[in-house]
Amino acid sequence: MAVTTATRRLAAILAADVAGYSRLMGADEEGTHERLRAHLRELVDPKIKEHHGRIVKHTGDGMLAEFASVVDAVRCAAEVQRTMADRNAKTAEDRRITFRIGVNLGDVIAEEDDIYGDGVTYKGKPVNAKQIGRELGVRYVLEGSVRRSGNQVRVSAQLIDAATDTHLWAERFDRDTGDLFALQNEITRQIAMALNSELVTAEASRPTEHPDVLDYILRGRAAANEGATRDGLARAVDLFEHALALDPQSIEAQSLLAFALTGRVLAGMTHTRAADLRRAADLIDQALAESPRSTPAHSVKAQLLRAKGRFDEAIPELEMVIASNRNSPGALFALGECKLLTGSIDEAITLEEQAIRLGPRDPYVFNRYLMIGRVHLLQSRTEEAIVWLERARIGNPGSPWPHVWLASAYALNGDLDRGGAELAEARRLLGGKAFTSIAAMRAGNWGVPAIRELHEATFFAGLRKAGVPEE
Repeated sequence: MAVTTATRRLAAILAADVAGYSRLMGADEEGTHERLRAHLRELVDPKIKEHHGRIVKHTGDGMLAEFASVVDAVRCAAEVQRTMADRNAKTAEDRRITFRIGVNLGDVIAEEDDIYGDGVTYKGKPVNAKQIGRELGVRYVLEGSVRRSGNQVRVSAQLIDAATDTHLWAERFDRDTGDLFALQNEITRQIAMALNSELVTAEASRPTEHPDVLDYILRGRAAANEGATRDGLARAVDLFEHALALDPQSIEAQSLLAFALTGRVLAGMTHTRAADLRRAADLIDQALAESPRSTPAHSVKAQLLRAKGRFDEAIPELEMVIASNRNSPGALFALGECKLLTGSIDEAITLEEQAIRLGPRDPYVFNRYLMIGRVHLLQSRTEEAIVWLERARIGNPGSPWPHVWLASAYALNGDLDRGGAELAEARRLLGGKAFTSIAAMRAGNWGVPAIRELHEATFFAGLRKAGVPEE
C-alpha cells in the first residue's frame, strides 16, 4: 500500500478563479472552456513556474499554487493580471475571462496533490507594505483580515500608500455567512467601488510638472467626484478637454468629457445647454465608431438620451451597461429614474436601493436618496419622502434638487416656513432665476402622462404652497 507523506511549512498560497464563470459557461460553454484552458496553459501556469511557484491543482474555473515567498506570489499575480488586460483587449466585454486572484501567507500541510491549513483559508500574516511596494514597483497595497464568530463574519480592509506607509482608506464589513459566495461578491464589489474613488483622488492630488493624458483624466474624475456642483463639473470638463487635446483618439477621454457635459446639463448647471449636448453627441459618435461595444460609451449615450428626455430609449442602453458591468451604481440609479418617468414607478426604489448597497461611498449617492424621496412624495408618502430628501440634502448641500423637492414636501406637510426656506436655497444655488413659476417648470419633461399627473398632484402642489407662483 502506498504511503502519502505530508509536510507542514509556511507558504504563500495563490488561489485564482474566474469572475462570472457560470454566466460565461451558460452563454458559450465550449468557447469559455477553450479560452480558459488557453489562458492557463499559455500564461498562468508558465508565470507560476517563472516565479518559483508550484501548481498544486486546477479546479473547474481556476487553480491553486504554492510559493515559498509571498513577494514571488504577489509579483506573479500582478504580472498575470497585467497580461490578462492585454489578452482581453480585443475580446468583447461579455466574453472576457477575468481572474480573481488572492494571495495568503500561513502554515500549510502539503501533500503531493493538495494543501490544507490556515494558509489556504482566510488567516494571514502581517506584510510590510513598503517592502512589497519596493519589490513589486507598486504605489498602493490593499491589506485586510477576516474574522468569524458563529454565523457572523467581519471583513476589514485598508488601502496603504506603499511609499509612505500611510493609510488612505479603511472599511469594515459585518455580514451574515448564510451565503458565502454572495458575501464574497458583495464585499469584493464594495471594496472595488471604494478603491476606484480613493485611488483617483490620491493620484489626482500628486503634483506633476508635465501632466500627461492619464494625469488630466484622473484630475477630471476627481473634480467630477466632488459631486454635482457648478465649479466641480466645469473643472472636470476643462481637464477632460486637456486630456483629449493630448490624445484625440482616446475613447476614455471622449466618454468622460461627454459624461461631464451631459452631467452638468442634467444638473441644470450650464449656460450652454444646446452646445454641451451637441458636443457630447459628437464625442459619443466618435467613441462608438471606434469601439461599438464600449461600456463607458454606451453609459454616456444613455445619459445623453436622459438629458434629451428620451427615457424610453435610454433604458436598453442602461440595461446593456448593467449586463456588462454589474458594479455600476450610476447605471442602476439612471435606470431607476428612467423606469419612474416611463411609468414603471414601482421598480424605481428597488433599483435605487441596489445602487446604494453597491456604492454607499459613491460621491453621487445623494442622487439615489433623492430619487427614493421623489418616489415617496409622488406616492403621497410625505413623511418618508422628507427622510430620504434630507439624506440627499446632507449628502450634497450644493445641489439645488434636494432643496426644491424638500420645499414641496415640507409645504405639503404644513411647514410653510421650512418649505419657503428650502425654495429660497434652491433658487440661490441656481443663480436666483430658477423655479420662477409653475408654468415654466411644467414645460420640463416630467414623464409619461400618468407620472405627470402625479407630479401635478404632489410636487407642483407643494411648490405652490411654498411660494412658487402659477405664472
